[in-house]
Amino acid sequence: MTLQETIELRKAERVAANRQAREDLANNIEYVNVQVKLELMKEEIAKLNKMIIQLNSIKDFVANDGRKFGINVFPVSAFGPGLGQLIGIIQGSKGAFTDEMALEYETIVGVNHLELTMAADALGTTDYFKHSIITQGEEGDEVLFLVLLRGIANKLNIIECLPSDDEISKLITKWQITSAQKAKRQAEESKLAEDLDTEAFTLED
Repeated sequence: MTLQETIELRKAERVAANRQAREDLANNIEYVNVQVKLELMKEEIAKLNKMIIQLNSIKDFVANDGRKFGINVFPVSAFGPGLGQLIGIIQGSKGAFTDEMALEYETIVGVNHLELTMAADALGTTDYFKHSIITQGEEGDEVLFLVLLRGIANKLNIIECLPSDDEISKLITKWQITSAQKAKRQAEESKLAEDLDTEAFTLED
């Protein structure tokens, strides 16, 4: 048998083995269930992403002094795909502070605006750094948040993207800790930059 004939034989064997492997996967119920869940999650995420685009297109509120206040909805990456989008939509509801904006927000989401803002308040906020100071986050009510979150998700038919309550609780804790660490790091970096500027100014004098 020539080298080329050997290669072709091994190639045919490999193709046959791969075909059998695919057939075995197709008959593996656990693998099939995972693929079904992934497909359903993909559909739910696409639905939420489309909703976020619509929410961010809500017309800005223009104050008498010309300042504009708009809706700013974005996925909260700390909670992962799907859940992160849903929590972003919940948090973003706080930005719809006029009756007109709230009504449009509610129409797009399909959930009562008051329920969304109540869930946002129940989630609470995290520490953040702005204007040279760290603002402490507001404590929420996790039990109430989980109840409201499940209700909102059910109304939106978002099922596959929601982990267990215990897992969500862990993600909330991690989100709070990482946000606090980020705010602290930003404050330290800002202080260092100020010190360097002061030092440079002194040297120039």
